[in-house]
Amino acid sequence: RVRPNGFGHGHKPHASHAMPAWVVAALIIFTTAPCGARCAGVDPTLVIRYYGVYPELFRSAEDFPLDVCKSLMAMCETVAIGECRRVPAEFAAPFAERADATGAAMWTAGTPGDGYMQLLGPIGSQPATLRSGCSRGCRNCTRSLVGLDLSARTAICKSTSDGAVYMTMGGGATNADTLCVNSLKQHYVHLLERQFRYRAVVTAIAGVFLVLVCAFCIASALRQPSAKSMDKAISIEVVEKCFPALPVA
Repeated sequence: RVRPNGFGHGHKPHASHAMPAWVVAALIIFTTAPCGARCAGVDPTLVIRYYGVYPELFRSAEDFPLDVCKSLMAMCETVAIGECRRVPAEFAAPFAERADATGAAMWTAGTPGDGYMQLLGPIGSQPATLRSGCSRGCRNCTRSLVGLDLSARTAICKSTSDGAVYMTMGGGATNADTLCVNSLKQHYVHLLERQFRYRAVVTAIAGVFLVLVCAFCIASALRQPSAKSMDKAISIEVVEKCFPALPVA
C-alpha cells in the first residue's frame, strides 16, 4: 500500500527526485578545489592609502609617519587580485626600488597618474605583489612592490625615500574607507580657504574691539575736567591714555 506523501513497498521514486551526475561532480570539485586567498584568511583585495608629499605638514607629526597615517586624509584605492586598474591623476602607486642596509625594501612613490596597476595575489607561501607603471591591459609593467599582506588585521604605514606616506591593508579592514578624499590638492586648498576666512573673521573682530576701546578712551577723556583747553586735552590726554607707548610732543 502506498502512502499519500511517501514511498510504500514496491514504489520507485520519480527520476526528477534524483540529482544529476554532473551536478554531483561539480559539487565535489567545488568543495575540494582550493579557494584561493579567502581560504587563507585574507581578503582578495588591497587598500592603498596615499597621503601625498607634504613635508611642511608632515614635519609637525611627533611620531612620523604613524601620526600621518592615523590622522590625515588620504586618497584611497582598492585593487582586487588580478584587476588591471587605471592609476588616478593625483595618485602615485608605490614600488620598491632597492633595499636599505637592513635588507628591507625601500618604498618609492611613482609618478601620479602613471599608467595602470595590477595586484597579483598570493601564491602558496609567496605574498601578494603590486605591479605599476603598466601599459593598457597590464601586459608590460616597469615597477613592482612585493611582500604585501592582504590580511584585514595587518596595516602597514610607511614613508618613502622621496617623502611620500602610504598605508596598505587588506580590503576586509573595518577602517579601510575612512578619512578618504578624491583629491588631496582640493582638500588642502579648501582647508587653507577655511583657515583664511577664520583669520579674516578674527582680525575683523579684533579691529572692531580696538575701535570700541579707542572710542571709550576718547569719551572718558572728554568727560574729565581739565584746566587745559579742549584741543590740548584731546591731543595729549587722549593719546596718553589710548596709546601710552606713542611719544607726545
